[in-house]
Amino acid sequence: VSTQSTGVVALDSIAAPFRTGEMVDGVQRARIIRSIGQQLKYLAVQWELCVVVVNQATDVPGQGSQPALGLTWGYLVNSRVRIERAEGPWRRVTVDKAGAVRSGTGVDVTITGTGIS
Repeated sequence: VSTQSTGVVALDSIAAPFRTGEMVDGVQRARIIRSIGQQLKYLAVQWELCVVVVNQATDVPGQGSQPALGLTWGYLVNSRVRIERAEGPWRRVTVDKAGAVRSGTGVDVTITGTGIS
């Protein structure tokens, strides 16, 4: 980061280790998730970065779809955007949490190999 002109860091699948069931201690899980979030926030401020983290959804029997990183992660993030499948090639992007945009604001987009339209 210090030698390159980096503006965005995107992390995908950080929830994978937490979804395997190997970490059964909820306190340990929350501590690790909180540490990751705090370190990413520090890097974002230190290097003036936008950090994007993908938090997959997991199915919980009887409760529907839940964010894989749980409530601990939800309290750490500054902004949260949900992307859901819509009809055809469309995806619905909805703001769940943000300082400058009203929650529930959404837009339909198409994601292609060349970008988002």
